[in-house]
Amino acid sequence: MDVHSSLQGALSCFVAILGVISFCLPRIRFRLQRDPLFWIGAVFLLLLLLQRLNSGYNVEWGEDGMATMARVPSKWWPWSVAPQAAGQMLNWFFPVWVVILIIRNILTRSDIKTLLHLLVWNSAALAFIGILQYIVGAEKILGVWKVLRSDFFATFPYPNHAAEWFYLHAALAAGLMHDAIVKGKPLTRVSVWMICFMFCVGATFLTLSRAGALAALGLFFVVLFILIRRALKTMRGGAAINTYIALSSIALAGLILFLGAGGGSLAKEIGGKALIGEISVAGDFAVRIRQMPYAWEMIKEFPLFGTGGWGYGSLLKFYLPLDEWQSWMASE
Repeated sequence: MDVHSSLQGALSCFVAILGVISFCLPRIRFRLQRDPLFWIGAVFLLLLLLQRLNSGYNVEWGEDGMATMARVPSKWWPWSVAPQAAGQMLNWFFPVWVVILIIRNILTRSDIKTLLHLLVWNSAALAFIGILQYIVGAEKILGVWKVLRSDFFATFPYPNHAAEWFYLHAALAAGLMHDAIVKGKPLTRVSVWMICFMFCVGATFLTLSRAGALAALGLFFVVLFILIRRALKTMRGGAAINTYIALSSIALAGLILFLGAGGGSLAKEIGGKALIGEISVAGDFAVRIRQMPYAWEMIKEFPLFGTGGWGYGSLLKFYLPLDEWQSWMASE
């Protein structure tokens, strides 16, 4: 989950305690030391730590309108522009490293299955919260945290992150639903996974993320195709008819969610956007593509360790002509 910045430090401390406790157990420590991901992650985190320690190369505008840097970093040593940005990288990746190691080396197969269930239920609950906040027009996350962007969703300050979370967990819910169908689990269990799937897909649409909505829509129809194909092979008579009716209702609900998200603005923006032109699908890719030459210049100048966390946006001022800066920022 995209944890609010005020909680990231506390989460890292909690995960650090959990990791220390796990490492103190001899059998677990032996497993961890044999896991290649332990050493790969440790080296990566060391890089992030060095970037954090060697930070503070702030970029400022001079009176002449040119970008200046008080200190010039070495191209052969890890560094970062701002300590806060470099610290955020540690707060993101350190908990992930510890949790993955615990999953790989401590949890049993049954524990992992339970974890998958909890992930889907948690995501469905977040989707429900996000939908409620969207309906009432909430101005703060959970009514507590104020964020800079007004288009936050659920507990995610950035809607694109929310969209990725929800459509990935929709895929996980679909997988659990299919597994329950194949293994002949009770209809109640299948229905629970279907409800979780629908909540996650609906939440993805309401984030108004174009890429997320297209991914969720594609996932939605892939799941329907698989379910209909299975129904054709295994069901006959009244059971088949009831199944087709249920799946048709689900398809209709999905289309209504997609077409109605944002008062229809999402469907209009995606469906009405041209394939080529300045304001088009190709234009969206062009915005990213035109950044590649500047990124390549940075790679040549700092070939070994790069520019640190979030360094590209700050250093772009040195590579972009001054007369293009305002129009560049307006298009981002």
